[in-house]
Amino acid sequence: MFLIPLFLASVNFVSATHTCFPTDPECGPTPINNCKVTQNTTFNPGVYNLDTGIKICASDITLDCNGALINRSLSGLANGITLHIVNGSTIKNCNIRGYVKGIYIDNSDNNVFENNTANLNVDGMYLVYSLNNKIVSSTVNANTIHGIFHGAFSNNTAIDNNIASSNGIYGIVSSSLNTKISNNIANSNSGGIFITYSSNHTIINNTANANTGYGISAYSSYNIIENNTANLNLHSGIHIDGSYNTLINNIANSNQYNGIFIYDSNGTILVDNSVNFNGNGISFYRIYNNVIIGNTANNNAVGVAISGGSNNIFLNNIANSNQYNGIVVGGSGVFVPINNNTFRNNIANYNSRSGFHIEWNVHNNTFINNTAEFNQQHGFNIANSWTNLNNLTANRFCSNNQSGGGFPIGPFYDIFKQGTSSS
Repeated sequence: MFLIPLFLASVNFVSATHTCFPTDPECGPTPINNCKVTQNTTFNPGVYNLDTGIKICASDITLDCNGALINRSLSGLANGITLHIVNGSTIKNCNIRGYVKGIYIDNSDNNVFENNTANLNVDGMYLVYSLNNKIVSSTVNANTIHGIFHGAFSNNTAIDNNIASSNGIYGIVSSSLNTKISNNIANSNSGGIFITYSSNHTIINNTANANTGYGISAYSSYNIIENNTANLNLHSGIHIDGSYNTLINNIANSNQYNGIFIYDSNGTILVDNSVNFNGNGISFYRIYNNVIIGNTANNNAVGVAISGGSNNIFLNNIANSNQYNGIVVGGSGVFVPINNNTFRNNIANYNSRSGFHIEWNVHNNTFINNTAEFNQQHGFNIANSWTNLNNLTANRFCSNNQSGGGFPIGPFYDIFKQGTSSS
């Protein structure tokens, strides 16, 4: 799996420059090295080479950089703009380049960061131990590690309408509770948007395309992932490792591995997602009590693949025109049983092999009112005899090139067919 441990991926740099001293000069409209901001301030436009950066040293103030570039030209450790124990302030219209952290936020609550640019740093924006902050309408591109690093104990953060592209590892990382990540673009990173060690995120209306790993990945539970686009990624478009997540109306097309991959999940819901032209459309591994409704998985290698799990419901899904099979249940060498699942009202037509392809260790499942027609091989194919007590009721497996059903005979095979038509 494409997972970079956060303790290796980003370093929390702490230095004496965080401390505000009475002798530090006030920045005023023309900032100088190691100056501080203690009052509402607007910078004059221009380029300021500040190798030790600036510090925000008061709460409830506004710094408007007015488009000024705060630049570090020397090597060494320094942050561009630092907030340490600062609350209720606004930092806007700043351009920060060449620092360890472009903007560093530590133990600071209820602040707004708006329309800032933090490119070509180690991390663009870095936030830890800080509550109720907003990062909006900013650009964080071409940073060595992450665009936006939203770290531990920084709950209730809003990350909205930002561009986080071409960063060395992740565009946006979040590991705190109750975060809303919305309307962002995270393209051409190693990974687009990454959620870990946390829960209760809302990830909505984001674009995560052309990343070399996952577009959107969540090693997390109790999240809502809705209306996102994750296309052309070199791994999976959306990768979920966790339980009780809800995925609604996402688009994940033309990814090299899977459109959507659900791993080790209990109680997850997938509704109305569209996954086309991927390696696999939607892949599931070890899933329990999930509900999968109304998804479209066309023109993939395999439309829907289920490898291990029980008590799941697959309803009203479409898996047409895939290169191999429409819906695959089980797989050779998979010893996690697939039991007591319900497949109802699904359509698997025009696939180059079979509509439904049943492999190893598949028992006590119900297939009802499904349609699998015009496939190049079977409508419903049991490829291995180690399946038993599956119930087929009122399905339509007609007009397939080889036959409606391929049903082997063996010591572990038993199937009930009630009202199922095949030809």
